[in-house]
Amino acid sequence: ATVELAYDMIQSNGGIPFAADFPYQSGLGAAPPCETNLFPQAKVTINGYRVLPTNKLRPLKEALVNTGGPVAISADASKWFMYGGGIFSDTDNGVKGMFTVNHAVTLMGYSEPHENQMGYWKVKNSWGRFWGEDGSIRLEMKANEEQHCGWDRETHVGLACDGDPDEAWVCGTCGILYDSVYPTGIRLK
Repeated sequence: ATVELAYDMIQSNGGIPFAADFPYQSGLGAAPPCETNLFPQAKVTINGYRVLPTNKLRPLKEALVNTGGPVAISADASKWFMYGGGIFSDTDNGVKGMFTVNHAVTLMGYSEPHENQMGYWKVKNSWGRFWGEDGSIRLEMKANEEQHCGWDRETHVGLACDGDPDEAWVCGTCGILYDSVYPTGIRLK
């Protein structure tokens, strides 16, 4: 629900400034205050958003292709901090089944597996361009994304709002199929 809250905030503030006008600041240490005075400088507005079906692969791929992307997704980024490049897999020695979906990111595209090459999801992160591959991560696209599932037993760490369940069944690499949303009616002011 965090992505939906962000889109609601964009709508209620009449838009959002460009990233260059509101640069990333590390969340390590003291978190800086949210500078709402930047919203009068809003450059991009949306009419609304569409929430994709939970834990379904095809609608996510179709949204990227049919809307031209990107799609906001929620993911378990617990092990991303040291990522420096390559295709990241969330499977540790065959141990699967536990996720803590704790971060909203932008799904930019994907590459299907072919011949001897692994497929991947191209994800833009918010941690600055010096992290990962110029600010992005490539997540392994599993052959069975909809069956690569597990419990998020800490939904209130980043996924759930007050009143939401304490646990959720999430699917996809790093849980990316669980909460996917894309904006509608995008306009530049």
